Amino acid sequence: MFDPKPNAPAEYRGPFSTIATKLPGVRFTELFPKIAAQSDLFSLVRSNVNHSGDHLIAGSLGLTGDTADADTHSPNFGSIMARQRPATDVGR
Repeated sequence: MFDPKPNAPAEYRGPFSTIATKLPGVRFTELFPKIAAQSDLFSLVRSNVNHSGDHLIAGSLGLTGDTADADTHSPNFGSIMARQRPATDVGR
């Protein structure tokens, strides 16, 4: 969705078209026009490397800094953002 590869062979591309963003050479799926319009305001991580072959553990590690089975229960990244910067314009 964020790296749709529009020049790949048809059998590898998804069913949606791509749209330009504010960043040169970066295209998003047509499903994200509002995000594409604000693409100069955030960073997009295109790759992630960790030492776990388990998606659950890797996701937990990336979002909280702990593995999913850790004794500590750190808040999810989204929870921290919601608390630190609550939404002021829902649906924007």
